Amino acid sequence: MNDYYGNNNSFNDWDNDVYVDNNSFDDYNRSVSFEDTEAKIVTRSFLVMFAALLITAFTATIVVTDIYKMKAIADNFGIIVIVEVLTVILSSAFIKNRNVILSAVMFILYSVINGLTMSFIFFAYDLGSVQSIFLVTAILFGVMSIFGMFARF
Repeated sequence: MNDYYGNNNSFNDWDNDVYVDNNSFDDYNRSVSFEDTEAKIVTRSFLVMFAALLITAFTATIVVTDIYKMKAIADNFGIIVIVEVLTVILSSAFIKNRNVILSAVMFILYSVINGLTMSFIFFAYDLGSVQSIFLVTAILFGVMSIFGMFARF
């Protein structure tokens, strides 16, 4: 079947009684609700916090179990705090520039440095009780992220 200009490139194949619509914009018309997007963001945030708490607790436990590492942290505590603040500033800059890889690396680095500074809490209080609080909090974030992955309201 020819079109108005005599070309045989019609979008409709009426000869075979089959309607072919090549102008379908279904992929473009799909909309994602705000609630779905918000749920995915919160779920991923909880998952990231779960991992960050585990990294922080693991780092602090490694430091507090070795007196030489603890002394090195105590001697350089001011420098570590400055590096921690600089890590936050750099991470914010990478997030602003939408550099996901470097933002993730900086967040992991921040979790490790935070574990170094938090090791004094582990040293000041009972190691088991502080570890259990970190573990319970990490598990709470993990459970909430799993709940967010599967629950639909």
